[in-house]
Amino acid sequence: MQEHTKPSYNELQRRLEAAEDVIEALQSNQVDAIVGKKAVALLRLQEVKEELRRSEEWRLLAMEAGEVGLWEFHPDTRRFYGSERTCDLFGANASAQQRIEKVWERIHPDDRPVIRELGEKALQPSDNPVFQIDFRILHPDGRQAWATSRGRTTFEETPDGMRPVCIRGAILDITDQKQAEAELHHLNRTLERRVSERTAEAERRAKQLQQLAREMSNTEERERQRIAAILHDDLQQLLAALRYRLRMLTSAGPLSEPQENHAEVLGQQIDECIEKARSLSHELSPPTLRHNGLVAALNWLAQDMKEKHGQTVVLEAEPNADPQSPILPHVLYRSVRELLFNSRKHSGENTARIAVGRDGDHLILRVADDGKGVDLSKLEEEREKTVGLGLFAIQERIQFLGGEVDIDTAAGRGFRVTIRIPDETPEEETGLSDNPVLVDEPRP
Repeated sequence: MQEHTKPSYNELQRRLEAAEDVIEALQSNQVDAIVGKKAVALLRLQEVKEELRRSEEWRLLAMEAGEVGLWEFHPDTRRFYGSERTCDLFGANASAQQRIEKVWERIHPDDRPVIRELGEKALQPSDNPVFQIDFRILHPDGRQAWATSRGRTTFEETPDGMRPVCIRGAILDITDQKQAEAELHHLNRTLERRVSERTAEAERRAKQLQQLAREMSNTEERERQRIAAILHDDLQQLLAALRYRLRMLTSAGPLSEPQENHAEVLGQQIDECIEKARSLSHELSPPTLRHNGLVAALNWLAQDMKEKHGQTVVLEAEPNADPQSPILPHVLYRSVRELLFNSRKHSGENTARIAVGRDGDHLILRVADDGKGVDLSKLEEEREKTVGLGLFAIQERIQFLGGEVDIDTAAGRGFRVTIRIPDETPEEETGLSDNPVLVDEPRP
């Protein structure tokens, strides 16, 4: 079945005009004018009129469904014509023409300058004669409505140039849309304010956590120093005195062979206790760390790992790598020590690298090895099982101090941990002791 194409409005108008020409020819007895296509047009006159009526009904239905109003303005007479919908929108009388000044009075004063400028441009010939604008309308009862209008200027050619004949356009009430936009804008502003407040609160709490973490680290370090001092000043001295008295006892007179053996064993055990106390005191609070800084302490740690555990540690440090913050050397030293023990235990390699440097006001510390590595997903599975100063405990402590820990590893390609942390000097004193704990003094 052949599809019937609906004629356009202009085509129907042209057909109607052709049919009217035929009627005029018949009325003036000019039968010979009825030839060719005009004879066919006469036979289809009724059909053309019906199609024209139907097209006009469709146009009106479309306008009513979309609540679109039509308008036109004639610059020479300054008359404004509007459809019923347009007049309702402006609160004007639909049965009479309006002077443009009457329509102008209904436009919001704040929008008039923009509309005036747009109207002046519309009266000038241009490549794009179409315009569109949103504006507010003031009703006689005080209500305010929003409207959007789109129009086009028609020009005619004259000896003096192009002259604007008429401006035609369509207008649509967008009050509901504007109200929805205003409510959405208000909602966004409220949401932004709440997000800003929540962000400020989160930042405040984060600073509080950082301060708490510093205080906890300070407290822990003070306690380490206290215990180290007890080990040195009390326990080691008591053990040294006990060993001295044992020597005095053995030198007082001859002892039987069993007594000499017991005295020798007792002396060896006292020496072991003194050495363990000295070592524990040093591990709790290394004097080098307190008095010479982080880099010197890491250098001592590298030597200690080589002597006690056979692990080769290569240290690379920039000249200004020592932290300014009094608490960071202790936190970073213990983190590196734990990472080196992890490397020795799990990497399958006897070599590790330490690099210390700066990036602006941040310290960068990296511990790496070329061992067998590990699957990161397995590390995540072990997170909740990890206790003490393990890898994830290091990560949490660094984060509490405002830093971050990056773990780069995979099976078969080594293990690299990078710590990036701000080097900030707290406003309050840390309270850490500067009194030396001489754990390496000669035995009495």
